[in-house]
Amino acid sequence: MNLKKILKKKIKYINYYNYKFFKKFINGEGNIYFKYKFSNFFKNKLKKNIKRLRYLSILPYNFNHFYRKKNKC
Repeated sequence: MNLKKILKKKIKYINYYNYKFFKKFINGEGNIYFKYKFSNFFKNKLKKNIKRLRYLSILPYNFNHFYRKKNKC
């Protein structure tokens, strides 16, 4: 599916495909970023869905969630 179809439909169920798709828009520090120019409609829809996934603890909020160091004693 292309970006327009994914964002126009209402996402009722969170599955792995949605997670992989939205993870592309998060950089290593956990910030939402866009490599290419998108209209404000698409940006706002993406941000809204990413925040929803973060609230459900599926996507990380910050850098520490990406790289957790294990203490080796």
